[in-house]
Amino acid sequence: MIASHTVAFGGRWIVRASLLATLLITLTVACTSTPPTPSAVPSATATPGPTATSAPSAQPILYDFGDAPDPSYPTLLASNGARTRVIDQFWLGNLRSPSVTDEVEAKVVNLDELDDGMESYVTFGGESGFTFRAVKSAAAPAGVVYFNLLVDIDRDGRWQGDDWVERDLAVDLAPGEQKVIDVSAVAVAETWIRATLTDTPVAAADWDGTGEFAVGEVEDYYLPPSPPYLPPPSEPPYTPTPTPTTSPTPTPTPERTILTPSHAPTPSPSPAVVYTGDFVVVCEPDPAAVVHGESVVLRLKIVSGLHTPPERFRASVLGGDEFGGGAVAANPPAGSDGWSAWGDGASLTYTSTHIDPPARVETAYLAITLQSLSTTRTEYCAIRVTHTGPSPTAPQIQTPTIRVEPEIVNLQLVGQVRATLTGSDFTPGGRVDIRIKPPNHPATNGTESAGTDGQFSLDLFFQPNMPKGTYEVTATDRTSGATAQTTFEVR
Repeated sequence: MIASHTVAFGGRWIVRASLLATLLITLTVACTSTPPTPSAVPSATATPGPTATSAPSAQPILYDFGDAPDPSYPTLLASNGARTRVIDQFWLGNLRSPSVTDEVEAKVVNLDELDDGMESYVTFGGESGFTFRAVKSAAAPAGVVYFNLLVDIDRDGRWQGDDWVERDLAVDLAPGEQKVIDVSAVAVAETWIRATLTDTPVAAADWDGTGEFAVGEVEDYYLPPSPPYLPPPSEPPYTPTPTPTTSPTPTPTPERTILTPSHAPTPSPSPAVVYTGDFVVVCEPDPAAVVHGESVVLRLKIVSGLHTPPERFRASVLGGDEFGGGAVAANPPAGSDGWSAWGDGASLTYTSTHIDPPARVETAYLAITLQSLSTTRTEYCAIRVTHTGPSPTAPQIQTPTIRVEPEIVNLQLVGQVRATLTGSDFTPGGRVDIRIKPPNHPATNGTESAGTDGQFSLDLFFQPNMPKGTYEVTATDRTSGATAQTTFEVR
């Protein structure tokens, strides 16, 4: 610095210097001195927006901004858009370290190079699920940071009230640690969201996405329209009936006609900026088709944004068995964090795991999240899963059996002798017709009921004067018509 140089030459030089020289030295020192580092701002609510009368700085101040369309959403410095000063302590995302950029002014619209903290966004079953990743530098001290999420649910072009869906969520991070943050909200599409990770909470009754924070990152995302889910196979595609055109009847004398304009329905509010994204990936084929229990390969093809392709992707199966059921595997295989590196030939293999009748067709959906340094997109692909009925087989008829114990009945001179007729594998609860034929004598007929196990038991009593010889026994299942036969001896 000039001041130290002057001291090195001694005091006599300063004494002999003219007043003009002294003033020049003073001005030189003032112009070349390093400006003091501004103090950290404790909270977003305590920082007013910049005014036109602010004095210019010798060096521009760098911030990390969001990149939503301004002034619809407060993003630029003049709108007091949310911003952070120190970007290398903790951030959202993990594709780079630190995964944050700083600039003099916000890069609207959607031009921030490192909006990579949202790892997935899936809408299904009436809710939207968001997944963010918070990362702390290995050189940063341990401690709590604060996560906030704004979602323009009613799509009115501003964040207010219930749009603040996650408020000052405390995330305790150790040096070098990463944590996943899951947030659920109402189903939304075609709208803007703002996520922040900061050193201090917003600590406000309402927040519109403004203010300066000392440390952290601000990320904005545009959520594209919801996917056009395919109709169930039982519903034929809608074909509008063409309106017949007729030639107007010529009028000999033109007359003045007053037309009353029809009242079109009021369109729902939409974002101020139409977002196209920097890459679009589709599945081929879409829809794919598979028979339950089998697999099908879906190729991932980039159809726009070839100059800014995604860096990685991952996929999940939406819903449960009622939507087809199944498992998905990525090619190239996913790493320990669940992500696969993007490249030519990227594909997914879907395997149907829900195998059952009746014959029907269900539609399974894959949610595929793709991420570049600046964009996170979720694409949806459909798979028609054909379930078949049971294979036709010949009816299985049980073969009933009967037996008599003992097989040899020895008559006694006095009293009766008992034998037992038992049957198995008859129709449970069904009726069994029984015929017993003694030798050289007429047959005796009777009926028994089988139990729930298809069995029955009948006691036979023999008097001393019963015929001797071989007895024939036949049992017929009334339900199936099956017949069982056996014999026994009486002596």
